[in-house]
Amino acid sequence: MASGQVSAKAEAKAIREHVARAKAYAGRLDMVKALDSLCEAMELYVDTKVVGREKFEITIHLDEGLRAFAAMPQMKSLFPSGIALQKGQEKKLLAQLTKVRDKIRGAIEQAEYEKMYAYKLSIDQALIAAQKLMEEGQKDQARLAFRKASEKFASEPGILQDIGSRLMRGGMTVEAVEYLEQAIKADPRDTRPYSHLVTALETLGEFEKAVAVTKEALRNFGPNDRAYTILARLHLALKQWSEAYDMASAALDMNPFARDAAKIVEKTKGRIFSRAEAAGKTQPDDAKGGKTGKSDDEPPPEKKVYTFNI
Repeated sequence: MASGQVSAKAEAKAIREHVARAKAYAGRLDMVKALDSLCEAMELYVDTKVVGREKFEITIHLDEGLRAFAAMPQMKSLFPSGIALQKGQEKKLLAQLTKVRDKIRGAIEQAEYEKMYAYKLSIDQALIAAQKLMEEGQKDQARLAFRKASEKFASEPGILQDIGSRLMRGGMTVEAVEYLEQAIKADPRDTRPYSHLVTALETLGEFEKAVAVTKEALRNFGPNDRAYTILARLHLALKQWSEAYDMASAALDMNPFARDAAKIVEKTKGRIFSRAEAAGKTQPDDAKGGKTGKSDDEPPPEKKVYTFNI
């Protein structure tokens, strides 16, 4: 009995609080929150255990909240005669209010979707217009158009990377580097700008910078055969034969089917081992066997462990 009284009192208090919030929201013309609070109050009211004078008081309180809601300018067309809380019709009224709430939420969601769609469309239109100028050879105008788009939509995730990749495809590589570097600075965990930036730097002959960017990607995302192959290619361009060989070998250790890495190993191993053989000829042969000091029983060397200065 005592627990039932506590439960009833708690329900009455909760209903009053929901109605008070609904009236406050109605006063601020916030119809969505006002309706949410009224629906919560009605859900408790239709199954309430409150009886007697307290039930009479919360009924009056709820009726005032419903009238305040119906008096809102946005609701007058839906409830021209107001909203009356009639005995025996509580569940029907709750269903009616819930239906209105769902319609309003749907309309708001649709409006938000249309707003977001229009925003995304405006971004696409701005970038396409800039790209068209670039394709027409109007590079100064394209440069300015891309700049305006990057500033206007600065909060759009990935826009710097998008502009950088478009500039790359359009042959404006120097400009692409600027945007791709900014993209990495803005979000170092986005993998996309790294590969575009390395390609751009490689196109410009900035191989050492490309090596630095690739190593940064390795530090951020961990080793993989593709990154090692790129490093091998860059070291090959720099004529750093040992580094190219080591990186390509590391790529093959991770992926034996990395064909580009295998080609680099073939290109570089002759240069490396020819030097090693030349150095070996300066060593004295074994007095008895005419061989170097290695024993026939000596075990093969252990597989190389790559500890690059990444």
